[in-house]
Amino acid sequence: MQIDDSKKAAYDETYLHKLYRNFLKRTINDSLDMEELLKVFKDKNVVVLAPGRSVKANWDEIAKVVAEKKAITISANFFYEVTTDYAFFQQPKTF
Repeated sequence: MQIDDSKKAAYDETYLHKLYRNFLKRTINDSLDMEELLKVFKDKNVVVLAPGRSVKANWDEIAKVVAEKKAITISANFFYEVTTDYAFFQQPKTF
């Protein structure tokens, strides 16, 4: 998707919203990615971290479980101060 040259010089909110809506409507074939993720997660322990104060308050315990279980970590809809193996975002605007 390219911005029309005539729209680059001045801010046009209506045009930008149209571009954004078209961007969200695009279809992506992610079947190869899904196959790869199925391989990565097969027979693995997974810890999903959701936004909230409890992650920070209980991080030592979470980290202990992750280490003991050799778990893959996924943050859901947020980035945490500690690096996770994967990050999942449902809404493009979140990222």
